[in-house]
Amino acid sequence: GIILFSNRRFAEMMNIPLEQLTGSIFSRFFDPSKHADYKLLLKQALTKRIIRELIYKPKEKETLCLRLSFSPLTPEATGDICVLIMDITELKQNEEFTNRMIASSQDCIKVLDLEGNLLFINEGAKKMLEIEDLNCYLNKPWINLWNGKDRKEAMEAIVKAKEGHSGLFTGFYETEKGTPKWWDVIITPILNAEGNIDRLLSVSRDITERIKNENEIKSLNESLELKIEERTRQLETTNKELESFSYSVSHDLRAPLRAVNSYAQIMIEEYGKVLEEDGRNILESIRYNGEKMGRLIDELLAFSKLGRKEPERQSVNMNQLLNKVLADLGEHYSINATIKIGILPDVQADNVMMYQVLYNLLSNAVKYSSKKENPIIEVFTEQKNDKTVFVIKDNGVGFDMEYADKLFGVFQRLHSEKQFEGNGVGLAIVHRIITKFGGQVWGEAKEDKGATFYFTLN
Repeated sequence: GIILFSNRRFAEMMNIPLEQLTGSIFSRFFDPSKHADYKLLLKQALTKRIIRELIYKPKEKETLCLRLSFSPLTPEATGDICVLIMDITELKQNEEFTNRMIASSQDCIKVLDLEGNLLFINEGAKKMLEIEDLNCYLNKPWINLWNGKDRKEAMEAIVKAKEGHSGLFTGFYETEKGTPKWWDVIITPILNAEGNIDRLLSVSRDITERIKNENEIKSLNESLELKIEERTRQLETTNKELESFSYSVSHDLRAPLRAVNSYAQIMIEEYGKVLEEDGRNILESIRYNGEKMGRLIDELLAFSKLGRKEPERQSVNMNQLLNKVLADLGEHYSINATIKIGILPDVQADNVMMYQVLYNLLSNAVKYSSKKENPIIEVFTEQKNDKTVFVIKDNGVGFDMEYADKLFGVFQRLHSEKQFEGNGVGLAIVHRIITKFGGQVWGEAKEDKGATFYFTLN
């Protein structure tokens, strides 16, 4: 056991001058109480390699953990022994940290052999499994924890891990106390020094609370969906009743209104000469407002009919339709504007409804740009977020964007009747039609800088 030679590195590790090592007894580094078989170890090392780990505390240094490899210096077993010493202090510290981490982990950590039997299970499993004695699970098949569908998935996860892949599944387990538990489980292979798979690592995480929360949310969503469906049906019924009522009222108003208009006209024609000027003005006001109310009723009826009519989808040539709209507009308006038309794509929509959309938007553009010296109206399309957007742009009086939310309401107007005639139903009809086709319609403008209306179809 006498040291015949030592390199400088060993002297540094032991914190002893190199010259003091040569000739000294090697057993000085061993604790006799822990290494009573030291002499036997040296005897065995004459013929075979022996590996030992020991703890040593050099002067003024932290404790070292050393791995010693004893082996014969020559095959003839002359009595000289070579000892290779490796400082594994950091490795051991890491191992201890890992062991503490595994022991204190709230996850259930297990080591299995290739047959799926439990070789190790950490303390964190106690809480998950609700047991005190973990040994009752050791050396028993891991899949005994599962049943039915989960047992099949557990076996498949083991097979994947043995093939070098990670096996994942979510399983249900009822503890010995009858507590239901849901686990997320992953199984991964453990490689030995030769790079072969000789163990499997299983980590299970308790996701019971998450599953319960998900089930509660799912139940709430289902309940909410039922309430929404019921509320939607109620709203649909109410809307149909309102549309029916609106149609009936509007329809029933037409006959007495025609009578009022007719009697006012007769009064003007038959008795206009004998009436004073104030009387004639009153009759003219009655006739004028009666005609205006008649137009309102007609537009209200048209709006109500749209609510009941289901659109028919067919191929619509938008350029041809636009030309027809402009021709019809020319019969009712004196169009002095320069109209620029781009190439419009065909759409799948209702021909009659799309005519109404273009007519209402174009008539607005013509009307609200009519007081400009050089009115210009443009109709074109652009691509936005992979959708085709139809654009109708004018350089007319525009409007204040603060009130843009009123654009598409029934009888909502942003300009007085003295400035521009109209009843405030045209854009409401456009909105209802576009909505029926799953599209969107919106407007942008600046006062006295023109307005631009956009719409998409789905």
